[in-house]
Amino acid sequence: TSPLKIKDTAKFFKAKANGGSSLIGFKLTAKYADTSGASKREELLLNTTQECITAYDENGGVQEGNTYQIINKDDVYSKLYWGADGGEDANKLIFEIPIELPEKVKVENQDHSIKAFKVSVVNMNSEYIEEHAEKLDRNRKSKGIEYTLNSESKTAEVKKYDNSGDGNVIIPDYVKDANGDRYAVTSIGAYAFYGCSDLTSVKIGNDVKTIGDVVFCGCSSLASVTIGNGVTDIGGKAFWGCSSLTSVTIKSDKLSSVGNAAFSGLPANGTIYVPDSEVENDSYKNLFTNASLPSSWDFKALSEKPAE
Repeated sequence: TSPLKIKDTAKFFKAKANGGSSLIGFKLTAKYADTSGASKREELLLNTTQECITAYDENGGVQEGNTYQIINKDDVYSKLYWGADGGEDANKLIFEIPIELPEKVKVENQDHSIKAFKVSVVNMNSEYIEEHAEKLDRNRKSKGIEYTLNSESKTAEVKKYDNSGDGNVIIPDYVKDANGDRYAVTSIGAYAFYGCSDLTSVKIGNDVKTIGDVVFCGCSSLASVTIGNGVTDIGGKAFWGCSSLTSVTIKSDKLSSVGNAAFSGLPANGTIYVPDSEVENDSYKNLFTNASLPSSWDFKALSEKPAE
């Protein structure tokens, strides 16, 4: 039996909650012809637990290391459950669900041949989103950070930081505007934190893919940076002249570009933590060497990082 496919159902959901939490509620509908030949639809329930063993991301890559399950909870719809290790995001995944589809449907004690099936999404777990979304004021600011919002793509970019607060900045996965509409924070614009001398630590959310040029340049008190697992590009001179920076954590194994002098002017001694799979990867390490990371810095695996 060909598997069902559910496309783009997890667009704004991070499946990082505890294993077994509900990811997607959906309805399975069968199309059939009644005795008069008229086209009808009947909602079906799955009566067994099935594993979804394949899930593709938006670029066609197969997600590994996580499992998914279809579980019938005797509700009006069936549910896709996350039974994962928390290592990946369920963002724009295409799930292939290998379930046995019946040939007939019984309606009012009569069997009818099924002509087609359709999956429609009923709900998605928003618990993670709500916990990791900053509410913006009418000036599109929260905790000293101003954002630029793209209403078409529902994405946000960090525009500027006003150097307020206690010096510890967390860039969230999501922000919500004054109307409650949600945006994924995907980039940090150029000069956003330029010269913020009171900044001491930064944690960057997993939806951020791009850190622009000169973003943290001249942040003289910045001591530690944690970059989430979604980043692909770090701009030129991004951390240039951060004279207190001795700890950099990069969770992304998708990093493909680090700009010129991105890590120039740092202290001679420090530690950069990278994914375990990349700690011995010379190509990955060369990204930082070519970006002027001091040669005396230690490369260590994320698994070696002390608990915070």
